Amino acid sequence: MKANYVSVWDGGTKIVTPCEYDLETQTVSNIEKVDGGDVDVLDDSYLEFPDGTILRKFNIEGEEPEKIKCKQVGTVLMCDPDTHNDVHVTIIKLETGGMMGVDTSFLENGDEDDPVYSVFDKGIEIDTSEL
Repeated sequence: MKANYVSVWDGGTKIVTPCEYDLETQTVSNIEKVDGGDVDVLDDSYLEFPDGTILRKFNIEGEEPEKIKCKQVGTVLMCDPDTHNDVHVTIIKLETGGMMGVDTSFLENGDEDDPVYSVFDKGIEIDTSEL
């Protein structure tokens, strides 16, 4: 989908360039290069869509995606409302401030093809490698 990549430099110089955004992978690509003049410090960047929606959390094609660090707070036993089976849930504290529960079996298999994402931070992957 088409969007604009907006970068804000040196306390206010705003540069707007067209780009493409992949909703499924949350990745920005084809950011049009422009001469930004004499700017040094990137203060902020975000995507702006034609309907005016602004998105601040995204990956840029070719860059390592951001991951949120977390630490385990504890484990609780809960009843799954659908199956009525007991489920162990690991409570984790995110470096961004939120806490959430994750089915412990998701963490135990350690499958990198099945990452855990934050429900609070626009779907950014959580680094569960140290749990």
